[in-house]
Amino acid sequence: MENPTIKEFLCKIEETNATFKKSTKAEKRVMIVEDCLKRIQLQMIIPLRQRFLSLDFLKDSEDVEVNKEFLNSNRCQVCAKGALFASYVGRTNNFLSGKKDFQNDSNDKPHIKLSEIFSHKQLSLIEFAFEGEKYLHQNLKGANISFPPSIRTKARDFYIKNGVSEERLIAICENIIRNKGTFIL
Repeated sequence: MENPTIKEFLCKIEETNATFKKSTKAEKRVMIVEDCLKRIQLQMIIPLRQRFLSLDFLKDSEDVEVNKEFLNSNRCQVCAKGALFASYVGRTNNFLSGKKDFQNDSNDKPHIKLSEIFSHKQLSLIEFAFEGEKYLHQNLKGANISFPPSIRTKARDFYIKNGVSEERLIAICENIIRNKGTFIL
């Protein structure tokens, strides 16, 4: 991706990383979703349901090293959590894993990484609103995650109201920014 605008964006990330490191978790979440919005605009990530991190050019049997360099130089299809993951690792470079290490499980490496700044309940609510009903039902410690009927209805309504995947992910990011780092339905 040798787009000058992408280069400018990646330089801006580097320039603001000292601030990021000193920020609270809530402030970091806001910075991550702001990065996510820019990645959507620059088409570095393509929001798509049921795709944590998918690359058109890879065969299912292939494995790649997923890190900052990889995420900042390849266009990926991502779900909401995958977009947050790509934005977080694309900023911090504090992750190294093969693509085969990615499952939709609270104990896989990407979910453990995201749990540094997002609670599993928040990630599940974000996933529920993005996917329409599917979400992780356990946190990192194996405790069940569930939502009352009123929240389940709000999550489904959010999903329906916000049309296609890209619009939905943008709405999720804007919600997190508006609520100072927390996704609230």
